[in-house]
Amino acid sequence: MLEGLRATCPTLALDTAPDACEAASVDALNPFRARPDFVAVRALAVAEPADAGELSAVVRSAAAEGVPLVARGGGSGLMGAAAVVRPAVVVDLRRMNAVAIDADACLVRAGAGATLASVEEALVPHGLMLGHDPWTVGVATVGGAIGTNGLGYLGARAGSIAAQVQALEAVLADGRIVRTRPSPARSVGLDPARLLVGTEGTLGIVTEATLAVLPRPEERLVRGYRMPSFEAGVAVAARCRRTGIRIASLDVSAEDLPPAPASLLIVFDGLRGEAHLHAERALALVHAAGGEASSDAEAAEKWAARHAIAERWAASRNARAGGWLRGGQFDYAHVGVPLAALGEVRAAAHALIRRHRLD
Repeated sequence: MLEGLRATCPTLALDTAPDACEAASVDALNPFRARPDFVAVRALAVAEPADAGELSAVVRSAAAEGVPLVARGGGSGLMGAAAVVRPAVVVDLRRMNAVAIDADACLVRAGAGATLASVEEALVPHGLMLGHDPWTVGVATVGGAIGTNGLGYLGARAGSIAAQVQALEAVLADGRIVRTRPSPARSVGLDPARLLVGTEGTLGIVTEATLAVLPRPEERLVRGYRMPSFEAGVAVAARCRRTGIRIASLDVSAEDLPPAPASLLIVFDGLRGEAHLHAERALALVHAAGGEASSDAEAAEKWAARHAIAERWAASRNARAGGWLRGGQFDYAHVGVPLAALGEVRAAAHALIRRHRLD
Protein backbone atom coordinates (compact mmCIF):
# COMPACT_ATOMS: atom_id res chain seq x y z
CA MET A 1 0.00 0.00 0.00
CA LEU A 2 2.70 2.49 0.99
CA GLU A 3 4.61 2.28 -2.29
CA GLY A 4 1.41 2.61 -4.27
CA LEU A 5 0.41 5.60 -2.17
CA ARG A 6 3.75 7.30 -2.78
CA ALA A 7 3.28 6.76 -6.50
CA THR A 8 -0.27 8.09 -6.68
CA CYS A 9 0.28 11.00 -4.26
CA PRO A 10 3.97 12.00 -4.43
CA THR A 11 3.41 15.20 -2.42
CA LEU A 12 2.08 13.32 0.62
CA ALA A 13 4.31 13.38 3.71
CA LEU A 14 4.64 9.73 4.74
CA ASP A 15 6.87 8.77 7.66
CA THR A 16 7.85 5.15 8.31
CA ALA A 17 10.63 5.80 10.85
CA PRO A 18 10.16 3.45 13.83
CA ASP A 19 10.36 6.25 16.42
CA ALA A 20 7.75 8.36 14.64
CA CYS A 21 5.41 5.40 14.16
CA GLU A 22 5.72 4.35 17.79
CA ALA A 23 5.07 7.85 19.11
CA ALA A 24 1.98 8.20 16.92
CA SER A 25 0.53 4.83 18.01
CA VAL A 26 -0.68 5.84 21.48
CA ASP A 27 -2.62 8.61 23.15
CA ALA A 28 -2.93 9.35 26.87
CA LEU A 29 -4.49 5.98 27.67
CA ASN A 30 -2.04 3.61 29.35
CA PRO A 31 -2.13 0.69 31.82
CA PHE A 32 -2.24 3.11 34.76
CA ARG A 33 -5.72 4.13 33.64
CA ALA A 34 -7.39 0.81 34.55
CA ARG A 35 -6.41 -1.00 31.33
CA PRO A 36 -3.52 -3.34 32.19
CA ASP A 37 -4.45 -5.43 29.13
CA PHE A 38 -4.06 -2.49 26.77
CA VAL A 39 -1.16 -2.97 24.37
CA ALA A 40 -0.61 -0.59 21.49
CA VAL A 41 0.73 -1.81 18.16
CA ARG A 42 3.28 0.23 16.25
CA ALA A 43 1.74 1.97 13.25
CA LEU A 44 2.76 0.93 9.75
CA ALA A 45 3.32 4.56 8.81
CA VAL A 46 2.30 8.10 9.68
CA ALA A 47 0.62 10.03 6.86
CA GLU A 48 0.51 13.82 7.19
CA PRO A 49 -1.80 15.15 4.47
CA ALA A 50 -1.65 18.85 3.67
CA ASP A 51 -5.23 19.09 2.43
CA ALA A 52 -8.44 17.14 1.89
CA GLY A 53 -7.28 15.98 -1.54
CA GLU A 54 -4.22 14.24 -0.12
CA LEU A 55 -6.27 12.70 2.65
CA SER A 56 -8.76 11.46 0.07
CA ALA A 57 -5.93 9.65 -1.72
CA VAL A 58 -4.86 8.02 1.56
CA VAL A 59 -8.40 6.89 2.33
CA ARG A 60 -8.99 5.45 -1.15
CA SER A 61 -5.71 3.57 -1.06
CA ALA A 62 -6.34 2.19 2.43
CA ALA A 63 -9.86 1.11 1.47
CA ALA A 64 -8.57 -0.70 -1.62
CA GLU A 65 -5.93 -2.56 0.41
CA GLY A 66 -8.10 -3.17 3.49
CA VAL A 67 -5.70 -1.27 5.76
CA PRO A 68 -7.22 0.48 8.80
CA LEU A 69 -6.68 4.20 9.34
CA VAL A 70 -6.43 5.93 12.73
CA ALA A 71 -7.12 9.67 12.73
CA ARG A 72 -4.91 11.65 15.11
CA GLY A 73 -5.07 15.17 16.47
CA GLY A 74 -3.14 16.31 19.53
CA GLY A 75 -2.95 12.85 21.09
CA SER A 76 -4.34 14.14 24.39
CA GLY A 77 -7.38 11.86 24.43
CA LEU A 78 -7.78 9.73 27.54
CA MET A 79 -9.89 6.89 26.12
CA GLY A 80 -7.58 5.30 23.55
CA ALA A 81 -9.48 6.53 20.49
CA ALA A 82 -6.21 7.55 18.78
CA ALA A 83 -4.34 4.40 19.80
CA VAL A 84 -3.30 1.80 17.22
CA VAL A 85 -4.45 -1.66 18.34
CA ARG A 86 -3.76 -3.54 15.09
CA PRO A 87 -1.54 -2.76 12.07
CA ALA A 88 -2.77 0.54 10.65
CA VAL A 89 -1.71 3.82 9.12
CA VAL A 90 -2.01 6.85 11.37
CA VAL A 91 -3.39 9.98 9.71
CA ASP A 92 -1.82 12.93 11.52
CA LEU A 93 -3.72 16.10 10.64
CA ARG A 94 -1.32 18.68 12.12
CA ARG A 95 -0.37 20.15 8.72
CA MET A 96 -4.02 21.11 8.11
CA ASN A 97 -3.89 24.08 10.46
CA ALA A 98 -4.99 27.17 8.51
CA VAL A 99 -7.28 29.67 10.28
CA ALA A 100 -9.56 32.28 8.65
CA ILE A 101 -11.90 34.62 10.53
CA ASP A 102 -15.16 36.32 9.54
CA ALA A 103 -15.39 38.78 12.41
CA ASP A 104 -18.76 40.31 11.49
CA ALA A 105 -20.39 36.88 11.27
CA CYS A 106 -18.61 35.70 14.45
CA LEU A 107 -17.28 32.66 12.59
CA VAL A 108 -13.86 31.06 12.33
CA ARG A 109 -12.85 28.49 9.71
CA ALA A 110 -10.03 26.28 10.92
CA GLY A 111 -8.22 23.21 9.71
CA ALA A 112 -8.69 20.05 11.73
CA GLY A 113 -5.04 20.09 12.78
CA ALA A 114 -5.10 23.60 14.22
CA THR A 115 -4.72 23.61 17.99
CA LEU A 116 -7.47 25.34 19.90
CA ALA A 117 -4.84 27.68 21.36
CA SER A 118 -3.75 28.80 17.89
CA VAL A 119 -7.34 29.49 16.89
CA GLU A 120 -7.88 31.44 20.10
CA GLU A 121 -4.73 33.47 19.43
CA ALA A 122 -5.98 34.38 15.96
CA LEU A 123 -9.34 35.50 17.38
CA VAL A 124 -7.96 37.84 20.05
CA PRO A 125 -7.23 40.83 17.75
CA HIS A 126 -10.84 40.69 16.55
CA GLY A 127 -12.28 40.85 20.06
CA LEU A 128 -13.55 37.28 19.76
CA MET A 129 -12.91 33.98 21.52
CA LEU A 130 -13.66 30.28 21.21
CA GLY A 131 -16.57 28.90 23.18
CA HIS A 132 -14.64 25.65 23.64
CA ASP A 133 -12.01 25.89 26.39
CA PRO A 134 -10.94 22.42 27.57
CA TRP A 135 -8.09 21.85 29.99
CA THR A 136 -6.00 20.64 27.01
CA VAL A 137 -6.57 23.81 24.97
CA GLY A 138 -2.87 24.15 24.13
CA VAL A 139 -2.67 20.57 22.85
CA ALA A 140 -6.12 19.57 21.58
CA THR A 141 -6.99 20.20 17.94
CA VAL A 142 -10.15 21.37 16.20
CA GLY A 143 -10.60 17.94 14.63
CA GLY A 144 -10.06 16.14 17.93
CA ALA A 145 -12.57 18.35 19.73
CA ILE A 146 -15.17 17.67 17.04
CA GLY A 147 -14.42 13.96 16.91
CA THR A 148 -15.05 13.62 20.64
CA ASN A 149 -17.78 16.30 20.91
CA GLY A 150 -15.63 17.95 23.55
CA LEU A 151 -17.05 19.95 26.45
CA GLY A 152 -14.84 22.63 27.98
CA TYR A 153 -14.83 24.99 30.93
CA LEU A 154 -17.18 27.41 29.16
CA GLY A 155 -19.78 24.72 28.54
CA ALA A 156 -22.28 26.49 30.80
CA ARG A 157 -22.20 29.40 28.36
CA ALA A 158 -21.43 27.84 24.99
CA GLY A 159 -22.38 24.17 25.29
CA SER A 160 -20.30 21.37 23.79
CA ILE A 161 -18.42 21.77 20.51
CA ALA A 162 -21.47 20.36 18.67
CA ALA A 163 -23.39 23.53 19.51
CA GLN A 164 -20.63 25.62 17.91
CA VAL A 165 -20.14 23.70 14.65
CA GLN A 166 -21.66 25.58 11.71
CA ALA A 167 -20.10 23.68 8.80
CA LEU A 168 -17.63 20.87 8.13
CA GLU A 169 -15.37 19.53 5.43
CA ALA A 170 -14.68 15.81 5.74
CA VAL A 171 -13.41 12.81 3.81
CA LEU A 172 -15.73 9.80 3.86
CA ALA A 173 -14.72 6.13 3.91
CA ASP A 174 -14.75 5.85 0.11
CA GLY A 175 -12.55 8.93 -0.33
CA ARG A 176 -15.33 11.35 -1.26
CA ILE A 177 -14.93 14.88 0.08
CA VAL A 178 -18.07 16.45 1.52
CA ARG A 179 -18.51 20.11 2.42
CA THR A 180 -21.47 21.61 4.21
CA ARG A 181 -22.34 25.30 4.20
CA PRO A 182 -22.42 27.53 7.28
CA SER A 183 -25.90 28.72 8.14
CA PRO A 184 -27.01 30.50 11.32
CA ALA A 185 -30.33 28.62 11.38
CA ARG A 186 -31.77 25.55 9.69
CA SER A 187 -35.28 24.18 9.40
CA VAL A 188 -34.83 21.65 6.59
CA GLY A 189 -34.18 18.34 8.27
CA LEU A 190 -30.90 16.70 9.26
CA ASP A 191 -27.72 18.72 9.40
CA PRO A 192 -25.00 16.55 7.79
CA ALA A 193 -22.28 18.34 9.77
CA ARG A 194 -23.82 17.32 13.09
CA LEU A 195 -23.87 13.68 12.00
CA LEU A 196 -20.06 13.58 12.11
CA VAL A 197 -19.61 15.28 15.48
CA GLY A 198 -18.60 12.83 18.20
CA THR A 199 -17.94 9.91 15.84
CA GLU A 200 -14.13 9.96 16.30
CA GLY A 201 -13.33 9.43 12.63
CA THR A 202 -15.47 6.31 12.22
CA LEU A 203 -17.92 7.86 9.74
CA GLY A 204 -15.49 10.25 8.12
CA ILE A 205 -12.36 12.25 8.92
CA VAL A 206 -13.01 15.95 9.50
CA THR A 207 -10.50 18.14 7.69
CA GLU A 208 -11.91 21.62 8.34
CA ALA A 209 -14.63 23.21 10.44
CA THR A 210 -16.47 26.50 10.64
CA LEU A 211 -17.24 27.35 14.25
CA ALA A 212 -19.41 30.01 15.82
CA VAL A 213 -17.32 32.11 18.20
CA LEU A 214 -18.15 34.49 21.04
CA PRO A 215 -17.39 38.15 21.73
CA ARG A 216 -14.69 38.53 24.36
CA PRO A 217 -16.35 39.75 27.55
CA GLU A 218 -15.78 43.33 28.60
CA GLU A 219 -15.88 42.05 32.15
CA ARG A 220 -14.97 38.68 33.63
CA LEU A 221 -15.40 37.94 37.32
CA VAL A 222 -14.12 34.77 38.97
CA ARG A 223 -15.76 34.17 42.33
CA GLY A 224 -15.22 31.49 44.95
CA TYR A 225 -17.61 30.38 47.70
CA ARG A 226 -17.55 28.04 50.67
CA MET A 227 -20.66 25.85 50.86
CA PRO A 228 -21.85 23.68 53.76
CA SER A 229 -22.10 20.64 51.47
CA PHE A 230 -21.81 19.47 47.89
CA GLU A 231 -25.61 19.37 47.66
CA ALA A 232 -25.78 23.02 48.70
CA GLY A 233 -23.45 23.91 45.82
CA VAL A 234 -25.62 21.98 43.38
CA ALA A 235 -28.70 23.77 44.73
CA VAL A 236 -27.07 27.14 44.02
CA ALA A 237 -26.29 26.04 40.46
CA ALA A 238 -29.90 25.01 39.93
CA ARG A 239 -31.24 28.26 41.37
CA CYS A 240 -28.91 30.30 39.15
CA ARG A 241 -30.34 28.58 36.12
CA ARG A 242 -33.95 29.01 37.26
CA THR A 243 -33.56 32.70 38.06
CA GLY A 244 -31.74 33.58 34.82
CA ILE A 245 -28.30 34.27 36.30
CA ARG A 246 -25.91 33.80 33.39
CA ILE A 247 -22.84 31.71 34.19
CA ALA A 248 -19.85 31.14 31.95
CA SER A 249 -18.37 28.34 34.06
CA LEU A 250 -19.25 26.60 37.32
CA ASP A 251 -17.32 24.05 39.38
CA VAL A 252 -18.46 22.52 42.66
CA SER A 253 -16.25 20.06 44.52
CA ALA A 254 -16.01 18.36 47.91
CA GLU A 255 -13.56 15.88 49.31
CA ASP A 256 -16.15 13.73 51.06
CA LEU A 257 -19.86 13.10 51.56
CA PRO A 258 -22.00 15.32 53.83
CA PRO A 259 -21.51 16.88 56.29
CA ALA A 260 -18.20 17.72 54.62
CA PRO A 261 -18.09 21.28 53.23
CA ALA A 262 -17.68 22.04 49.54
CA SER A 263 -16.13 24.72 47.37
CA LEU A 264 -17.93 26.47 44.54
CA LEU A 265 -16.27 28.44 41.75
CA ILE A 266 -18.32 30.50 39.30
CA VAL A 267 -17.14 32.58 36.34
CA PHE A 268 -19.33 35.45 35.16
CA ASP A 269 -18.84 37.03 31.71
CA GLY A 270 -20.62 40.01 30.23
CA LEU A 271 -20.68 43.65 29.27
CA ARG A 272 -19.17 46.12 31.72
CA GLY A 273 -21.39 46.07 34.80
CA GLU A 274 -23.39 43.05 33.63
CA ALA A 275 -21.12 40.43 35.17
CA HIS A 276 -21.18 42.30 38.51
CA LEU A 277 -24.97 42.26 38.49
CA HIS A 278 -25.10 38.50 37.96
CA ALA A 279 -22.40 37.92 40.58
CA GLU A 280 -24.36 39.93 43.17
CA ARG A 281 -27.50 37.92 42.51
CA ALA A 282 -25.55 34.66 42.75
CA LEU A 283 -24.03 35.71 46.08
CA ALA A 284 -27.54 36.16 47.47
CA LEU A 285 -28.35 32.59 46.46
CA VAL A 286 -25.13 31.36 48.09
CA HIS A 287 -26.08 33.05 51.36
CA ALA A 288 -29.59 31.59 51.18
CA ALA A 289 -28.04 28.11 50.85
CA GLY A 290 -25.85 28.62 53.93
CA GLY A 291 -22.66 29.48 52.08
CA GLU A 292 -20.33 32.45 52.04
CA ALA A 293 -17.87 34.14 49.73
CA SER A 294 -14.28 32.93 49.92
CA SER A 295 -11.05 34.41 48.62
CA ASP A 296 -11.34 35.92 45.14
CA ALA A 297 -7.57 35.59 44.80
CA GLU A 298 -7.72 31.84 45.43
CA ALA A 299 -10.58 31.48 42.96
CA ALA A 300 -8.67 33.45 40.31
CA GLU A 301 -5.56 31.34 40.91
CA LYS A 302 -7.52 28.12 40.48
CA TRP A 303 -9.12 29.40 37.28
CA ALA A 304 -5.79 30.56 35.87
CA ALA A 305 -4.26 27.12 36.46
CA ARG A 306 -6.99 25.17 34.66
CA HIS A 307 -4.70 24.33 31.70
CA ALA A 308 -1.53 23.71 33.72
CA ILE A 309 -1.33 19.90 33.53
CA ALA A 310 -1.73 19.79 29.76
CA GLU A 311 0.70 22.69 29.31
CA ARG A 312 3.37 20.79 31.25
CA TRP A 313 2.75 17.73 29.12
CA ALA A 314 2.96 19.73 25.89
CA ALA A 315 6.32 21.06 26.99
CA SER A 316 7.69 17.61 27.78
CA ARG A 317 9.77 15.49 25.41
CA ASN A 318 7.37 12.53 25.49
CA ALA A 319 4.22 14.53 24.73
CA ARG A 320 3.60 12.78 21.41
CA ALA A 321 4.22 9.39 23.02
CA GLY A 322 1.33 9.58 25.48
CA GLY A 323 3.62 9.51 28.52
CA TRP A 324 2.11 12.38 30.47
CA LEU A 325 0.28 10.36 33.15
CA ARG A 326 2.92 7.74 33.90
CA GLY A 327 3.57 7.62 37.61
CA GLY A 328 0.51 9.77 38.28
CA GLN A 329 -1.60 9.46 41.39
CA PHE A 330 -5.06 10.38 40.16
CA ASP A 331 -7.68 9.41 37.64
CA TYR A 332 -11.18 10.47 36.70
CA ALA A 333 -14.03 9.73 34.32
CA HIS A 334 -16.47 12.08 32.62
CA VAL A 335 -20.13 11.12 32.99
CA GLY A 336 -23.37 12.91 32.19
CA VAL A 337 -25.85 12.92 35.08
CA PRO A 338 -29.27 14.62 35.39
CA LEU A 339 -29.08 17.36 38.00
CA ALA A 340 -31.73 15.72 40.19
CA ALA A 341 -29.71 12.48 40.34
CA LEU A 342 -26.30 14.05 40.98
CA GLY A 343 -26.33 13.54 44.76
CA GLU A 344 -27.38 9.90 44.45
CA VAL A 345 -24.73 9.12 41.82
CA ARG A 346 -22.03 10.81 43.87
CA ALA A 347 -23.00 8.86 46.99
CA ALA A 348 -22.89 5.60 45.02
CA ALA A 349 -19.44 6.46 43.68
CA HIS A 350 -18.14 7.15 47.18
CA ALA A 351 -19.59 3.85 48.40
CA LEU A 352 -17.73 1.97 45.66
CA ILE A 353 -14.49 3.76 46.51
CA ARG A 354 -14.81 2.79 50.16
CA ARG A 355 -15.86 -0.76 49.39
CA HIS A 356 -12.74 -1.29 47.31
CA ARG A 357 -10.57 0.60 49.82
CA LEU A 358 -9.47 3.25 47.35
CA ASP A 359 -9.95 6.20 49.68
